[in-house]
Amino acid sequence: MLINVSPNYLYWHGKIQRVEEMHSPYFLAIVPSGMEAKDARNKVIRALGEDNRIKEIGDIGEYSSFWNPSIKRKVFKVYTKHPGNVPEMSDKVFKLGLYTAEHDIPYHERVLTDLAAKGKWIFDTEGREMKIKATIYDIEITKYGEERKPPIDIIGYSNLEISCISSKNLEDENFFFEIIDLPEDEGEVIQLVAENEHDEIKNLIEFTKIVASSDIISGHNIMGFDNLEIYERIKWLLQNSQILSREEMQHLKNFIDTYTKKDQSFHFGVANNVAIFYPSTFDTFHAARKFYALDEYSLDGVVNFLGVGVDSRLHLTPEKMAIDEQTLKYNEQDVIEEVRVFLNLVQQGLPLAFITGMPFELLFPSGATKMWDYMAMIRAAYHKKIM
Repeated sequence: MLINVSPNYLYWHGKIQRVEEMHSPYFLAIVPSGMEAKDARNKVIRALGEDNRIKEIGDIGEYSSFWNPSIKRKVFKVYTKHPGNVPEMSDKVFKLGLYTAEHDIPYHERVLTDLAAKGKWIFDTEGREMKIKATIYDIEITKYGEERKPPIDIIGYSNLEISCISSKNLEDENFFFEIIDLPEDEGEVIQLVAENEHDEIKNLIEFTKIVASSDIISGHNIMGFDNLEIYERIKWLLQNSQILSREEMQHLKNFIDTYTKKDQSFHFGVANNVAIFYPSTFDTFHAARKFYALDEYSLDGVVNFLGVGVDSRLHLTPEKMAIDEQTLKYNEQDVIEEVRVFLNLVQQGLPLAFITGMPFELLFPSGATKMWDYMAMIRAAYHKKIM
């Protein structure tokens, strides 16, 4: 069951692997009419074979034309050592008199769609019942706005398991997905509380282990806030803390390098900083925007729409936040409501991610055109059609 791909790693169900062990960046070189395929390939080898940005010149194959599938084109793949080399190497091949294609596909999408075309499909259980581990969490920062990178004072979370069964047939494009078992309630809310920097480091290390052992990390607006604040705080601690041991420093650095990615999210052209936690980030803020037309997408707005609010709900302004019983209660109620929202939205999100082959953080901000384009890339790779 392939879960996701980051710039450097593949996240499988229960294991992690470097991307380069399974995939190399490439583009298609298309042989023009009137030119022999072997001659064209040899021309590229002579021109670029010694370039240290080129990893390999692939074998000649046959792809269907993009604009007329009845026409077959002779093509070969030009593999580069780094995704950033693809556009420039494509230009060089084009200047040799060949056509090129598929040089502008974002690399993580290239990896995911190529693996999907080979049968490595997101949330595919191959007809067997399988459990998905989900962690839903929320943080509290009592000094938010007072310090540049404020401490993470409280991390509240709940662990859940979802049982599902799925199968796919790429030739017939036949997909089956069913959730077999879903928790009926939010389960136990566990809270990690930090009175000082020693506590905070210990709590962050414990939480990063929970992230690494989960399949899905969820919460409301976690990409734009909770994930991002934890990411930024860990980076700050790595650079400024005087009390980190060598082992703690190595653990946190490994988490940042292996399980996170700082990125940008765009909504109507406006960019916002976000952080993705791997193996998979299910942000219920973005999921709610995907599935519902609401006036308000805050946690309160989504909770009220779904009717899953906590009785006697406590609300606190940032000024009233402290490491006390009131703030702990507020955090606990946040987690409970976020779990309830997650349990509603995951019933739509999981099947849609499976059918499209898209990870949540790519799927939820995408419009219909992006979804169709993504599925078209899978079809193109599967049927060897120039995209």
